[in-house]
Amino acid sequence: MSEDSNPIGEAPTGGLPLALAKRRVLAKLLGEAPQAVRIGRFVLERELGRGGMGSVWLAHDEQLQRLVALKFLRSDLDPDRGDPRLLGEAQSLARLSHPNVIAVYDVGSHEGRVWIAMEYVPGQTMREWSAQDPEPRAVLRHWIAAGRGLESVHQRGLVHRDVKPDNVLLGEDGRVRLIDFGLVRSVDGREGQLPSTEPALRRASEEEASPTETGAFVGTFAYAAPEQRARQRVDALADQYAYCVSVWEALTGERPQAHPPVPPTGAARGLMSPRVRRALTRGLDPEPTRRYPSMGPLLAQLESRRGLWLGAAALGLTLAAGLVAGTTLTSQAPTPVPCSRTDAALERTLSAERRAALLAGLEPGAAAVMAPLLDDWSGRWRGAAQRSCEEVHVEQTRSPETLDRRRACLDNSLVELEVVLIALEGGEPLRADPFRHIQDPQTCLSPSLLEARAQPTLDPETAEQAAQLRARLVDLRIGAKPVSFEARIAAAEDTLASIEALDVPALRAYALETLTALTTTAGKAEDAHRYAGALIDLAAELDDPALLAAAWRRKADIELELELDVDAAQWSAQRSMELAAKLRGQPRVYARALVARGRVAFLKEDHQAAARDFQAASEELARSGPSNDGLRARVLRNLALALVALDDRPGADAARRSALELERRTPLEVGVQAQGDKHYGDAQDAMDAGKHEEATHAAQLALDAYAAEFGPDCRGIADTHILLANVEIIQGRFESSRTHAEAADRVLRQRFGVLDRDRFITQTALASAAFYERDFAAAATAFGLALELAQHQHQSDEDLALLQANLGEALLHDGRVLEARAMLERAVAQLEGTGTPERAALDVPRKALGATYLALGQLDAAQRELARARANLERHGNNPLELADATWLLARAELGLERRPQAQNLAESASAQFGALDLPGKENEIQAWLARYF
Repeated sequence: MSEDSNPIGEAPTGGLPLALAKRRVLAKLLGEAPQAVRIGRFVLERELGRGGMGSVWLAHDEQLQRLVALKFLRSDLDPDRGDPRLLGEAQSLARLSHPNVIAVYDVGSHEGRVWIAMEYVPGQTMREWSAQDPEPRAVLRHWIAAGRGLESVHQRGLVHRDVKPDNVLLGEDGRVRLIDFGLVRSVDGREGQLPSTEPALRRASEEEASPTETGAFVGTFAYAAPEQRARQRVDALADQYAYCVSVWEALTGERPQAHPPVPPTGAARGLMSPRVRRALTRGLDPEPTRRYPSMGPLLAQLESRRGLWLGAAALGLTLAAGLVAGTTLTSQAPTPVPCSRTDAALERTLSAERRAALLAGLEPGAAAVMAPLLDDWSGRWRGAAQRSCEEVHVEQTRSPETLDRRRACLDNSLVELEVVLIALEGGEPLRADPFRHIQDPQTCLSPSLLEARAQPTLDPETAEQAAQLRARLVDLRIGAKPVSFEARIAAAEDTLASIEALDVPALRAYALETLTALTTTAGKAEDAHRYAGALIDLAAELDDPALLAAAWRRKADIELELELDVDAAQWSAQRSMELAAKLRGQPRVYARALVARGRVAFLKEDHQAAARDFQAASEELARSGPSNDGLRARVLRNLALALVALDDRPGADAARRSALELERRTPLEVGVQAQGDKHYGDAQDAMDAGKHEEATHAAQLALDAYAAEFGPDCRGIADTHILLANVEIIQGRFESSRTHAEAADRVLRQRFGVLDRDRFITQTALASAAFYERDFAAAATAFGLALELAQHQHQSDEDLALLQANLGEALLHDGRVLEARAMLERAVAQLEGTGTPERAALDVPRKALGATYLALGQLDAAQRELARARANLERHGNNPLELADATWLLARAELGLERRPQAQNLAESASAQFGALDLPGKENEIQAWLARYF
């Protein structure tokens, strides 16, 4: 009978399950063992899966006594056209041996149908495994293994055409294997179809189409490259695209929907490092020619840099080992050239292609600034890498352990560079001169690096995690994202906590240094001291003189910038200088130590010593290339201040011109200032005219323009915040005024230094806000600091007199009345002697002096000064808050002189004025006074 001669009938495509089921039923009925179904030496046991390309069965190989997966091609293919072709490609797969590709044992054809016998691997697909929320590093590690398998397929001249999570198997043995070659084809363009292992293939409406339909799409639409979706000829680059889709999905939980793909956000952001994101983005390019030329370079980018850093230098190590052992290299083997590819890691981070694309995406002015900075930094990195390698493998003057230390240092510098590059590529605004915030690669050659205590060797997973944490700290340092200092500090503290769990002391030091800098800039003296102290202790424990010098210098910064404790700062700066002077190859550390000592000397009025230190620091940085131009500009501005104090005006002007030229060559200064200046002028005019809402609106426009043109910490930003602080305090919005004053002070301290000419203004604004919030002790302290800064800056006599008046008023309200009277009388007399006696600058000091006389019971003097102040404030019309206060004080003086009608009218007027300013506390105080006396 026909069925007996072909017992499997239409098997193995559609009828085999039914045939086996019938045999089992029959066996039960007959009480006998079911008859086995055989294909050659394979005995079929059960079906594992079925798809549009055919079916896969668990079978027993009787010859080799092992279980195999036996795949059968669908029976509706044209055997005359397809089977020989498929058989040849199956045989190619059988010759492929790779640990990350499912092993093919045998291939054959049975009654016109192709079958392929493969290893049977119990396990789960990557899609099933990923659903269990595995650790991200394990996800990436498994997909890199799958990529190695795909690379080997391509090297055999085949294309998979259906790479996706369902076609990558994670075996119970822990090994990853690429499976399901149902759509495999050779690179010569002839397409073939091998059976699929997946349980089911959805139709085109469900992202897939049957490959047997003429001209139909083949593969899985959601993962397919654009050229594959368009039914064009595909090659290994299409597999690369599908692979990148799969990896992106595995790491973020979503497939990329556009190019460039939207970076992951929220919790998913932490699952993909910038290096991995950049590599996948290139592999996902819609244009095949812009992807990686093969899987190898892509996988190299996905892998951790550790172990890949010096490339050919490893050959140098092999050569040296051979010479030490006394072996002879034969003429047949090519002699490896040591240190011939020391820049391989840099090329992976900043290739010529990436550099060109980055610069093309910038504004022309920004590109002109950024190009030499990138090239200088890259050149310094190459020089350090080459020298590190040659000293070990060519000159043999240092041990391999020194190369490990320097390699780690240079790797860290590449992590920092990557953060800057990503920010630039994403169009994110950077702080002034990002190269000032990342490591100079030449410091990796410093002897102090080798003198410090050796760091523990990290396994690849820990090293990758450490790199991501370092990148996060760099991102917080350069301020690429517009978040508050409070948020940046909180993020840095979270990062420090993660680092503590890793136990990587050098990285912990970097986090402490970051937190010291951030808290200092934010004006948080207590926190800054705490982090600086921890940094000093850790630097001493690590026996790292460069880090210790930097830590003491940061402590001096805190004492100068936040406390103006010159004596304490002098000790800290001298300690930093003693350590830095012994260093070689650390120009930034040495220059910054000189600056710290110079600033102390300036505040102690030793201007000659200050100028010497600032000049020496400038010269040190000048020898270090344009990457340090931003820092050098700040030093030159300090030098100009010292030269002014020495009455060397020509020298000061020259230093300022040099600083300005350097600032124009830093990223912050790229742009045109006209719009920001225009809006700032409009805001100033509106404030002078008493149009406060217009002033606020124009000032906000100025902030936006300055930030867009110069970045978030240019002088225009500080000036505008000072203006807004003034506008807000005039309107009685004290908390908002303080916020703007603090923002201005941060910019000035960070960008221009503690001695900047405008810091006395920000301190005055902070003191004014504290005064009107009735924190008179804090106001007196801030006014005192403002006065001291103004004196050191050699401000005008009028400015000094006004600050004395402000300080006097704060002393008055703090209960120090006699001190206040002396201070205010001196200030008013000085102001009257420097201009017309009725000008606006005298209004508030006169009011304060009148209030002091009132407090001391000198009523006639109080009435005289307050009436004069009130009349002038009313005439000038630009300070309603001070007018209301002067009116209220004058009412009390008039009552003391028993002029009740005048007192009542003035008090009622003052109450209305405070009410209009939305100050109900003052309004209620006056109403209570009226009720008591009238």
